[in-house]
Amino acid sequence: MAGKICSACKAERGLTDFYKDKSKRDGKSSSCKKCVKARNKAWVKANPKKRKAHAKKWANENRTRAPREIERDREYKRHYGISLQEVEQMWAEQGGRCAICNVPEELAPKNRLHVDHEHSTGTVRALLCHHCNTGLGKFKDSPELLGKAITYLRTHNG
Repeated sequence: MAGKICSACKAERGLTDFYKDKSKRDGKSSSCKKCVKARNKAWVKANPKKRKAHAKKWANENRTRAPREIERDREYKRHYGISLQEVEQMWAEQGGRCAICNVPEELAPKNRLHVDHEHSTGTVRALLCHHCNTGLGKFKDSPELLGKAITYLRTHNG
């Protein structure tokens, strides 16, 4: 089994059972998700006043941000380990276009670009339109399969 041992429960688990942590050599936290959630839940239960104070402080600091922007930032951090600001920087570097087909975001399906990442490592690659992003996924991110598809198209497209 390709995985690691949780520092808290000492159980061997798959890499998907650990949160991303860029400060670690393998890019994964030392405790498994189950242990982290249990530890966080216990802390919240034991420290209700600190939790409430932290939530109030965060709400005051983020009062000027739009709720949708806050949610997008949270989702990017949770899924890809990057912030909304980093996604916006990637967007600017790509000129607001898909990194593969070069379609501008406003003409892309769903009028947006998606964060493309390498599924086995979680490494973010670029922003892609819906078609290019799902196309890579359908070919299992495999250069070999994509090469075979190119050969097939060249052979059968007269």
